Amino acid sequence: MNMFFFFWSDFCGGAERRLLRIFNNISKNTNNFDIIIIGKSDKINDFLEEYIGELFLNIIVCSNIFHAIYIMMKNKYKIIFHFDVGFKKIPLIIISKLIKSKNILTIADIKLAELKLYSNKEKISLRILSRLANHIDILYPSKLNNFKEYYKVKNITYTPGSFTNLEEYKPLDKSNIIVFSSRLIEEKNPLLALKAVNLCKNELRNNKYKILICGNGQELQSLVEYVKLNNLDDLVDFKGYINAKTILPNARVFLSLQKNENYPSQSLLESISSGCYIIASDVGDTKLIVKNDFGKTVDLNEVDICKEIVKYLNYSEEEKNQIVINSRRFAEENFHIKKSVKYFNLLISNYS
Repeated sequence: MNMFFFFWSDFCGGAERRLLRIFNNISKNTNNFDIIIIGKSDKINDFLEEYIGELFLNIIVCSNIFHAIYIMMKNKYKIIFHFDVGFKKIPLIIISKLIKSKNILTIADIKLAELKLYSNKEKISLRILSRLANHIDILYPSKLNNFKEYYKVKNITYTPGSFTNLEEYKPLDKSNIIVFSSRLIEEKNPLLALKAVNLCKNELRNNKYKILICGNGQELQSLVEYVKLNNLDDLVDFKGYINAKTILPNARVFLSLQKNENYPSQSLLESISSGCYIIASDVGDTKLIVKNDFGKTVDLNEVDICKEIVKYLNYSEEEKNQIVINSRRFAEENFHIKKSVKYFNLLISNYS
């Protein structure tokens, strides 16, 4: 039996969703995983139902780290999977070594993969957890060599591609909607998106477009104030956290403007699968999944983003329909879970 654990918060993002789907798929015929979710929330079941669907995993909700350690020692898992860093994870991993469990650490945070750490505390945590790991899995192909250089004797590989639910995210009748969907934090550049909208507001109004800002975070209040100050209330709607499958299949354009990396953002994968035109910041491995026949990578400034929005608005209906076809085709050819399942199955086989 294997175990994957993470700490619950009000916002669980792409890493939790992606890894849970992988392990759920692996467990279809084997019931091979316990999922330890550390934290108290009445939203856990809703999260699992919304993003995972039919469960083949054994879900165990632990109120604290001590409860999780008890479960781990009782079940003596062969392999323990976890992702990213944090001091509160270290006791659990140390005890896992004492009971001879192997542990595999996934680096899903782009800052960690680039070794550009937020604080000394994070630097120490990464060093400890990386040294305790039997294997490190990195989400970003271009960061592999740098990470290997830093950890010269560690087994390090990268996840081959990513995936989304192609059945839930597929094009429907398109409306004049532009979507920005992310945590509303500086790193994701929601304010930059609004500045670009402000520059081309006349074109957007003339073409009867709406901009949906989906998500929540520390930037929300300043974004609301910016919209009011610039009289964009008729163009911009703040939707909060919303299930993306209720909006992306009908949307025409998706903005992904992260400072360091857009690959492989779940919302970006979902928007491509939904047949959206992608305007993304030209950073990291973004070009692995944003291609010219259904999107454009741009510099991180409002002028270039505005120009690309207006360029799309001026496309003919025939050109816009072809973008939907191109985007969906790329998703169907590339966004399957099979590669990731095969990769993690191989890791399990190597360390069992």
